Amino acid sequence: MRALYSRGVDNLLVVGRAVSATQEAHSAIRVMPICASIGQAAGIAASLARDGTAIADVDVSRVQQLLGASGGLF
Repeated sequence: MRALYSRGVDNLLVVGRAVSATQEAHSAIRVMPICASIGQAAGIAASLARDGTAIADVDVSRVQQLLGASGGLF
């Protein structure tokens, strides 16, 4: 989740090529199933924060639980 946070802009998650990662990590996360799961995780986190909770305060284990329950990878 921390790789999805936008530096300097609160409550903004970034996915795709804008994800914060090393060159080695980017080579692993650019494959389609992982890209889809990253986007899905961002959507789940956003839905958990819709009640005014800051994205940074979203429970990552809850995101993982919901992601796994829906078939996503993590």
